[in-house]
Amino acid sequence: MPATAQAAPVALASTTPGLALLGTISVAQHSPLFEQHFPEFAVLPGSLGLALGLQLLFEHLARVSHGVHGAPEGGALPPSAITLRRVAFLAPVRPGDHLTVLLHAQRSSASESLMRLEWLRGSDCVLNAVIAWRHDATTPAPKPTSNEAHAA
Repeated sequence: MPATAQAAPVALASTTPGLALLGTISVAQHSPLFEQHFPEFAVLPGSLGLALGLQLLFEHLARVSHGVHGAPEGGALPPSAITLRRVAFLAPVRPGDHLTVLLHAQRSSASESLMRLEWLRGSDCVLNAVIAWRHDATTPAPKPTSNEAHAA
């Protein structure tokens, strides 16, 4: 496996409302994928990285919506349609990298959520994306808490 995602086990205290630590992405030091992407300058494909980030987002939504009226036992289903409004790959993600994945609540209403997904390598941002989804009966609006954040 060229990379794995690990959800954050617990929410950490923060003074930053609307900020949540989703988890980490660990990129393998060696993988056959890197021989093809790219032999002279191995990088994690952006699509694979985005898929891992979305996996962490879905796990987070399931945790925060557990017990919300209308949510199935174990949490909400993933949103039926996510729109990637903007994505910026700011630096290559290389073999051996360990990234922290953060979620910043930008705006949430009864009908739509707008969130910023950010990957950090140390204190450097390597990916910044804005994602949105419309709510329906199976995907209630998440309720970010002010006590979720990243470890400094």
